[in-house]
Amino acid sequence: MKPFDQIWNAISKYQDSSFHQLRGKAFTYKLIRNSVIPNTTNITIPRSHFEKAWGRMPVTGPGALQDLRGPSYLFAILSDSRIFASLNDRGEGSNMEFKAGYAKGRMDEAEATLRNLYIILDEMKEPLHQANHILTCIRDLEKLTGKDRDFFDSEENAFE
Repeated sequence: MKPFDQIWNAISKYQDSSFHQLRGKAFTYKLIRNSVIPNTTNITIPRSHFEKAWGRMPVTGPGALQDLRGPSYLFAILSDSRIFASLNDRGEGSNMEFKAGYAKGRMDEAEATLRNLYIILDEMKEPLHQANHILTCIRDLEKLTGKDRDFFDSEENAFE
């Protein structure tokens, strides 16, 4: 079995399941004639576009897939843990490398987001109670990354 066949089988298996685009919009899809058809749009996304997108993974968002049809759907499906979990380590050795690279890319993205949220919070002029959603995200990202404001402050001071 070719490496992408495992991914396509998982995409087939999870049709009619709920997926979420980067901004949170939920959708499901059907597989018809080797194409994915999301329920929230009229576009048809061919298997070949999924295979091209898979070859670029991990990417940080749909912007890296803009030359393909349905980039937000491609990203939502291919970065979903159910699809990612379909890789087995009996196939090509690159599966393990991909998993490690994917995890590192996600952690780098979480750290960058945490740094940006600290900046936004510092620049907010609204009362603190209006920043509660930002503080919740910060707490979640601090738990995930194991980093806090002191880490980023000391990191910036190292370059001064």
